[in-house]
Amino acid sequence: MATLHIQIPESFLNIQSEHGRGNRNNARKDVQVFVDNQKVNGDSVQVTPGHHRIRFETGSFIVQQSFDFSAGQSYVASPSLSINFQQQ
Repeated sequence: MATLHIQIPESFLNIQSEHGRGNRNNARKDVQVFVDNQKVNGDSVQVTPGHHRIRFETGSFIVQQSFDFSAGQSYVASPSLSINFQQQ
């Protein structure tokens, strides 16, 4: 087995509140993580070695990527979102 740790960057989470302090745990619940279409509960999951599709969903955004996992290894999956510019 391989271990996959889920890490959501603070910049992804809208943790602001009216008092200037947010709740990271509540914001994290708005992000759903899936391995091969199976929802991950918690911040880590065991996966079999081989090819798997990892998907992060929140609101209108979905970020997904496939990855090959090796037995006995530990991995961190962290989503990233970028803005691409093209001159027209």
